[in-house]
Formats: sequence, structure tokens, C-alpha cells
Amino acid sequence: KRPTKYFLCLGNPQLSIHERIRDYATPGSLSRHFHNRHVKKLLAKPQIDCGVCDIRLLHRMNPLNHAERIHGTVS
Repeated sequence: KRPTKYFLCLGNPQLSIHERIRDYATPGSLSRHFHNRHVKKLLAKPQIDCGVCDIRLLHRMNPLNHAERIHGTVS
């Protein structure tokens, strides 16, 4: 079963509680959010932190692989 909450937003203390616990209607909606709001920014950012797992992901493919393998979010 694929998730409908986004792990990077959920683990980001800088976001409001409403933004952190947002429930997407479908896993496809979550994948669109992931791609539009986060994947595009990975080109400019050298690293990204997963606040849920408390790890730093380096390079562009590590967050994509982590999202799918650990959190079930497909890009």
C-alpha cells in the first residue's frame, strides 16, 4: 500500500502542522507533489535531510531511491 502523507514534509519542523500532516487524496497526488515541489529542487540542492529517518541524503538519486524504498513514495 502506497502512502498519502509525504515524509519530507512530515519530518520538516519549519512547516506548519497543517502542511506537515497533509493527506493527499491518492498516492498519485503525493507523487505529483514530490516531483513538483521536491525533485525539481534536488537539481540545485546538493543534499536533502530526511527528518523522519534522521539521515542526510547526498546526490540526486539517493533521495529518490530513499523515498521509494523506505517511504513508498514513487517519483
